[in-house]
Amino acid sequence: MSRRRAVAIAGVTVVVLGTGLGVALARNPDAASVGQTAPQEQVKGNAAMRSPVAAADVAAAKAAGNRFLDEYVDGDGRVVRRDQGGDTVSEGQAYGMLIAAAIDDRPRFDAIWQWTQDNIERPDKLLSVSWAEGKVSDPLPATDADLDAARALLLASERWDVPAYRTAALEIGNSILLRETIDVAKRKVLVAGPWARTSPAVVNPSYFSPRAYDALFEATGDRRWQELQDTSLEIIDGLTTNSPSLPPDWARVHGTQVVPSYQPGDPSKGVRFAYEATRVLPRYAEMCPVYGSDPAAATPAIGRRLVARAWPFMKAQGPDGPTADYRADGRPLGGNRNAVATIAAASAADATGEFAERNRLFGVADQVQAQTPTYYGGAWIALGRIMLSTDLLGSCGRSTTEIS
Repeated sequence: MSRRRAVAIAGVTVVVLGTGLGVALARNPDAASVGQTAPQEQVKGNAAMRSPVAAADVAAAKAAGNRFLDEYVDGDGRVVRRDQGGDTVSEGQAYGMLIAAAIDDRPRFDAIWQWTQDNIERPDKLLSVSWAEGKVSDPLPATDADLDAARALLLASERWDVPAYRTAALEIGNSILLRETIDVAKRKVLVAGPWARTSPAVVNPSYFSPRAYDALFEATGDRRWQELQDTSLEIIDGLTTNSPSLPPDWARVHGTQVVPSYQPGDPSKGVRFAYEATRVLPRYAEMCPVYGSDPAAATPAIGRRLVARAWPFMKAQGPDGPTADYRADGRPLGGNRNAVATIAAASAADATGEFAERNRLFGVADQVQAQTPTYYGGAWIALGRIMLSTDLLGSCGRSTTEIS
């Protein structure tokens, strides 16, 4: 576990890193929310307290995982985006590996990893982002897939005692550090891929994975993973400080500042909270605690308190939850629905201590997926349930211990 000095600032525990990485927020002068601090009093009780793991929650998570694997994984281990022309992306392979490892399905894990190695693994051990019609269609990696795959391999290695999986995970991790990070003020910052390192570097906040950082640090002792944990947390904190506290899909690094930005290559869309950024919420609601100077104590709720900032906005979207696409100021862009957005709302409810509401939103996500089945929604229904309501991906400790 990463051990860092922590202090409370404006009601939120943040990490003190020494020379700070400034996070500049893009401010819209026409937005009423500009300058308003996200309300912290919305946190119910102690948001550090995770709900006890219930047998029913584990059963529901395993069912969601099996449903995703049944519907979107071919027999040879290829995860197929059936709703998007039948192609495959590295993210999907990594999701399949995480889900299979979580629900203890070794045959499907082995098949997914073998297909990944045979078809999209690059010489540097990173994963080509897309495959279609029998060949790689885009060889450039996406960092989220690489991190998720490494995390899944470490879990599988431990769960099934397969040293080769650990070796593969560490090879991917080493390449991430070498090829998918940059140095800002002498600290490591995770970027969206090797292609994203050129100034102004491109950051996708939803690619940050606190639990993957922890797993790779514990496996290697390499403090660069702690550094990435720190800078990623600081970036998320800065990008969600002002109401409605929605992280952007994309951001760019200008000097020592991280500024919300449009999707690379498509400035017409502007800054959005949409299909990418929704993943920030479950990833940070799942975050483990930060240890202070006393090894027996922990500063809890770092990631969870940042996620809880979004709950007032999510709650205001009504009982059906949010749609899938918003401007940075919270104005909706169309009415498209995807289960991943509902899982984001469930994550905010969970981080606020509203566990019954989290479970209700899980049900809403199932309804959205039934009405409009998508590979992405199915994956995040499974991952959301696994991450938020079970210890199937590993435990930080629960129930009676203050944890994040």
